[in-house]
Amino acid sequence: MASISVRGAQEHNLKNIDVDVPKNKLVVFTGVSGSGKSSLVFDTIYAEAFRRFADSSQTPIYVMGSSNWSKMARPRFRALSGLPPALGLSQKQGVAGKLSTVGTISGISDLLRVYYAAFGDVYCHKCDIPLRSISFPDLCKKVFEDYEGKKIKIIAPICEKRKGGFADEIEKFRELGFSKLRVNGDNYDLQDDNEKIKIDAKKLNTIDVIIDYSIISQEKKQRIERALLQALEHGKGIVKIEYLTEEIKFNTKSNCPQCGESAPKLDPRYFSHSSLGKCLKCDGNGAQHNALSADLFPCKQCLGSRLNPDSPIVRVCGKTFKETHMMTMQKLQLFVMHELKSHVQNDKSKLKVYSELSRSIFSIHRLGLGHLNLNRAGGSLSPGDLQRLRLASMISNKLTGVLYVIDEPCQGLTAQEVKQLTSVLQEIVKEGATVLAVEHHPVFLACCDFLFLMGPGAGVHGGQVVATTTALPDLDVFLAKEHSVANKTNFESREIFQEKLPRQAKANSKKRNHAVSSQLPSKNAVAALIFSDVAVRNLKVKKIQIKQGVITLFRGASGFGKSSFLELCLLPALYSLGGKNPDAEQDIKIPFKEFCNLSASPDICVNIVGYVKPGSVTRSSRRSVASALEVIKPLREIFSQLPSSQVMGLMESHFSWNSKLGQCEHCAGKGYIELPQRYAEPVRVECELCLGAKLNSRSLLPRFKGFNLADVMNFTLEQALEVFENHRIIANRIFRACQFGLGYVQLGQGMDSLSGGELQRLNLTIELKRANLEGAWFILTHPSTGLHGPDISILGELMRVMTGRGATFILVENREEFLPFADHIVEF
Repeated sequence: MASISVRGAQEHNLKNIDVDVPKNKLVVFTGVSGSGKSSLVFDTIYAEAFRRFADSSQTPIYVMGSSNWSKMARPRFRALSGLPPALGLSQKQGVAGKLSTVGTISGISDLLRVYYAAFGDVYCHKCDIPLRSISFPDLCKKVFEDYEGKKIKIIAPICEKRKGGFADEIEKFRELGFSKLRVNGDNYDLQDDNEKIKIDAKKLNTIDVIIDYSIISQEKKQRIERALLQALEHGKGIVKIEYLTEEIKFNTKSNCPQCGESAPKLDPRYFSHSSLGKCLKCDGNGAQHNALSADLFPCKQCLGSRLNPDSPIVRVCGKTFKETHMMTMQKLQLFVMHELKSHVQNDKSKLKVYSELSRSIFSIHRLGLGHLNLNRAGGSLSPGDLQRLRLASMISNKLTGVLYVIDEPCQGLTAQEVKQLTSVLQEIVKEGATVLAVEHHPVFLACCDFLFLMGPGAGVHGGQVVATTTALPDLDVFLAKEHSVANKTNFESREIFQEKLPRQAKANSKKRNHAVSSQLPSKNAVAALIFSDVAVRNLKVKKIQIKQGVITLFRGASGFGKSSFLELCLLPALYSLGGKNPDAEQDIKIPFKEFCNLSASPDICVNIVGYVKPGSVTRSSRRSVASALEVIKPLREIFSQLPSSQVMGLMESHFSWNSKLGQCEHCAGKGYIELPQRYAEPVRVECELCLGAKLNSRSLLPRFKGFNLADVMNFTLEQALEVFENHRIIANRIFRACQFGLGYVQLGQGMDSLSGGELQRLNLTIELKRANLEGAWFILTHPSTGLHGPDISILGELMRVMTGRGATFILVENREEFLPFADHIVEF
């Protein structure tokens, strides 16, 4: 089929729509937040593609179990055909793990581990010279010379720190007549039928077979030589000699000719900072503290490499594994293209690893990430860099006939970087793939093959395909038309809010220069933080000035130091001046004065620092939007005061899913049951008893205006505002969120399901309740995430109102639509 045919899609707010998505094209879905883009692209098309793939393979059996898989709900649609295998990349994948690095996320570290373990040259720790193999006659000679008259154990190593039960191997040695087995230091008699050998298959086990235990003498030469030969045979070229508490390992493949050091059998896990090779001091983190960056605050033992200094020294083309991970991608690409290419020559086994390695590095370099190195912590990356890094890993194989589904790939990119990205995606399309993206960036929209506009508004006002186009030259006219449609259809509170805006804010929103706005208080206009002699990572700047009470915009290409300056200079400086971040997981003091000098105006004021990174999940799924807006308590009060509740004796706690009095017993108030998977995150399935309501049947009986509390929690904020318009506290708090374009979000929606952009706007909503915002600093990284043109205008005007009350905004953003709202711009 030439297209993916979707009929009767009804997932979330989709209104029974029919869509034909062309294949082998770069297709983009755009529209205001909550218009149904992700519901169609990810929750319908991609979800069904994944479900069909897993259902037609053995995945349910080996990963989840067929019984659990059958409980998973199919997306709501009438028919879906022409669906190819799909690979997806969404914002909800979250931030990188604690031990994630650029190398692990991209998969390049895995390829290098294999190459170094298979084809690397081992060097002596003491002498730093290549280790050479020891012959069997030399081994026998050394044993007789060093241990004459001493009683030693001749041991064959079977496995070292490996998972498994090893039942077959143990039975083999029992049949061969060996009697002594050592498992994790414990000795067992193989010939004793009553003795049970305890091995935990889920743990890392070290197993040895004791071949002989004898005094070394010339009279026993044949016996000793036979034992050594057997040990080498079963130990695959390695034998251990144990005398008293001393154990020496001999390798017939590699030993130091000077000091006799023997190399272990190389294993890719020796080069992994999350396995056998991890530094024991920092537990593979590489830094002095888990919250610090390894490249700036390295652990003294491993020097930030994350690897155990006692791990084998292995070199390829004169470079160790650690040295390759300290190179930038640009330098690593040169190393691979020249030195490593000559090392591969015509060896087919080397060539297979090399081709995958070079292809992965090339993809990363093409996406503008040449400034990164493999050892860089994934958590220190900007959201845009992390998104493109995962994208590079996904597309490096250049699969044919595959559907790539991508969520906002242009996040944080300049116009030039967007053009570079689209050229890469267009090449993938030419090679036979289909790319389906959710995106708002005008440059990206202008480069696509087919454009779908979702809307016309958000939530209940969206869920339809408003228009489609391939006439890219008329894109400006197309977008202007949809902006007008969206503005007419969007919730009425936006129009009300526009009327309440100060007249000066309206005028300034049309045209702004980069000077400080004259409407701001004079003391805020002069208050500033001045950072001088800034030197952090690749950022070298003489002076950066940050003014209080205005909107400051950080702009610049990836790798120019925006995120580094923000997280290693600005934020720590604000914390040192008394700022508190309620969303911070832990209070870590970064010695920012190592990277810059700080000069603060005497009247500078810092109280609250609001910082939410897009893609991060800072709240528990148990906490809902209603809890964050502080309307859940008033709602429970309303329901507890209903006549039916009083007759039944129901109190506020009976309407809480965190209380045993109110929660559903089957799901413990979660609304879902988690199905464990063997190799992935648990899958959530709606609770069969409460059907997602979270409350027990008794607590669901009382109704307000015909709705029980579960119905209310399923309301969008717009719907809730209509129902509770006469309740001043609830209406005011919900109204502020609607002003930020969040009217489509549900009251009961878990905080972990919100995008980074939605979390940022919700944070601002909470702070807007303050009459005086002086001393409140808000740092927004890529606030355009998930926002279309009309949404950006609403956000910009609200930020102007908040700066008028004394707030300060720092935006890390490259979208041109934010320029009219900026009072000060810092170019990186």
